[in-house]
Amino acid sequence: MPKKSSRKQEKKGEQNEEKTPSPSSHARCGFSTPGTPDDDETEEKEFRRFMNDTLTRIEKKQDKISGNLTQLTKRVQELEDGKHDFQTSLEYSETILRELQDENSVFKNIIEALESRYETMKQQLHVISEDQLMGERYSRSYNIKIVGIEEKEKENAHEVAVKFLGDKFVIAVDEVENAHRTGKIRSQKPRHIIVKLHKRPTKINIMKTQKQILQDSATYIITDLPRADVLEKKRLNHVMRQAWESGKTVVFRNGKLYIKKQLFKG
Repeated sequence: MPKKSSRKQEKKGEQNEEKTPSPSSHARCGFSTPGTPDDDETEEKEFRRFMNDTLTRIEKKQDKISGNLTQLTKRVQELEDGKHDFQTSLEYSETILRELQDENSVFKNIIEALESRYETMKQQLHVISEDQLMGERYSRSYNIKIVGIEEKEKENAHEVAVKFLGDKFVIAVDEVENAHRTGKIRSQKPRHIIVKLHKRPTKINIMKTQKQILQDSATYIITDLPRADVLEKKRLNHVMRQAWESGKTVVFRNGKLYIKKQLFKG
């Protein structure tokens, strides 16, 4: 019996030796052997150094985050200020736009009033021009133009016209009110003589017979027209010529053309 008990104790002692780590194994793991004062102090220093390094890194991160946050806050404030300035500018622009729209409305009303006034004045001027033209036509209705009589220096145009009409148309001296040359002096062609007669029937008789009486002469007689009628007659000259060539009767009177007694519209 005493021998069995000693064997069990020896076996138990071997197992305890296997479970207890050796000092060399503690050193390999980087820890000091428990229970040794120097090793405990070294481990504490290393821990403190680790904590200090960690805290230093954390503080640096915090400083960086704080700096970024400051910049972000500044940028946000700039955007807010810019937004405020833009809003102010937009409100000012809207105010200016409203003022311009109001002014434009006023100017539009003024322009419409001026256009209406212009149209009224234009119509009035047209009526006045027509009245003046009618008056000029009436005044010239007593006139004839003698074309082709030789022009001499220091001549008396009235005496020349009276002699010509007396010789050709047996017109008395007292039937001629006035006569004068008109237009610029030209060396190649004589100027026309405008003759104002006292009676319109005298003019009508001359115009009806002048083609037959003066058929062998280089001189001929035309009606004295206002400038507006002269321009209109020139504009319609090709139409009148075509009508004449086709044997149609052509009459130009008071600024209007009549072909076969029908008013030409064109």
